[in-house]
Amino acid sequence: MTKKNESRFRFTFKEKILGGIVWRTTRTGETVVKPLTPDPQIHLSIYGSDDRIHRHVTHEKYAPGSKRRYTQIAKIKPERLVLIILRALAPEDDPPPRVHSFANKEEMDSLTGWFVHVIPTIFRKAENRPVRILKGPLGGVIDAAYSGQMPQNMNLDMFPILSYYVEPGIQTESNMFYEARETDLSLPGPRTAFTPDLTKLVVSLGNGFVMELDYERLEEAASQILKMLGFTGFLRALRRKRRGLFDEVALTSFASSASVLSARPQHGRESESRDREEPDPPSRSA
Repeated sequence: MTKKNESRFRFTFKEKILGGIVWRTTRTGETVVKPLTPDPQIHLSIYGSDDRIHRHVTHEKYAPGSKRRYTQIAKIKPERLVLIILRALAPEDDPPPRVHSFANKEEMDSLTGWFVHVIPTIFRKAENRPVRILKGPLGGVIDAAYSGQMPQNMNLDMFPILSYYVEPGIQTESNMFYEARETDLSLPGPRTAFTPDLTKLVVSLGNGFVMELDYERLEEAASQILKMLGFTGFLRALRRKRRGLFDEVALTSFASSASVLSARPQHGRESESRDREEPDPPSRSA
């Protein structure tokens, strides 16, 4: 049972837990992150204090006060995190100005002025441009992630995903997407799509507006932020203790089942032909 102020992200296969993470916020505002694997004996702590974001890894087997209980202690200026995000959203040739402190009025005026003139390049009206909408359950996951509609307890079951994407006619890039237009994206239906060259993500904001994102730059920014917040070091500490985010026994079973699914006999060209002829982008609820 999930506790109050606690969230979980689980990877499962036919309802069997492969792994994941759980995080909760304490009464003092500290966020504690732990893997869902049995007896991890280690967790990551992140909290704010003195206009900084503090983080450390706690080794639970050592008593409070022990020099070995806390490692990877660091503090981060929130301005650094915000600038990383803004750089990922902004045009590559027009990065945001440096900001050393949000309390510096001159720097904030410069940042505001920059943001005003780049807004039209980030948020714009949907046009009759071609886009490609990802078929299947992964499309729904992407929609939820970029719409802020992820549930408190997210369960990503790999079985329907594998079952769908190993079907004949889905295994090639040309058959993994529906062709559509930016104006087809909407809140009730699919709201995320890719540009034809698959280099950018187009997200519907509603009211006829979209946001165009370079997802490779977003991925790079996310990697930098996770490292700064201590997640990279946290995973490294788990590996040293022969722990991880995934249960090795469950993963072995999953790999075996995935191989069986991938080796299923093909059902012939009829289903592939039907798949190619479907004209309209599906609802994510379908």
